[in-house]
Amino acid sequence: MPDHARPHLAPSGAWPENFTRHRRGTNCPMCANDFAADDIGWGLLVRRGEVSNSYLWRSGQVRGYAVVIYTGRHVAEPTELDEGGRPRSGATSSPWAAAWRRSTSR
Repeated sequence: MPDHARPHLAPSGAWPENFTRHRRGTNCPMCANDFAADDIGWGLLVRRGEVSNSYLWRSGQVRGYAVVIYTGRHVAEPTELDEGGRPRSGATSSPWAAAWRRSTSR
C-alpha cells in the first residue's frame, strides 16, 4: 500500500507535527493527488464535479467515509471558499466550521 494511503497518527490529543504547514497548503497531501484519476490510492472516485471531486475513502480508520475535495486551489476548510465557490462545490458555511478554523489557526 502506498505511504500516502496510511495515515500517520499523532499521539493522542496532539496534532501531527506538519498539521499547520499542510493546513496552509505547504506540501499538502490532498493537493498532491491526481484528480484526473479514478483511483487516488486512498479513495475511489464517486463523482467528478465542476470544482470538486467526491471519493469513497477505502483506507485508514474511516473506511467508507465520503470525502469531497475542492480541486480549484488549496482549501483547508469550506469557510475558505468564496461565495461563488460554495454553492458549486456543495460546501456551506456554518458557525461550528468557522469556530474550528479559528481554533486550528493558532
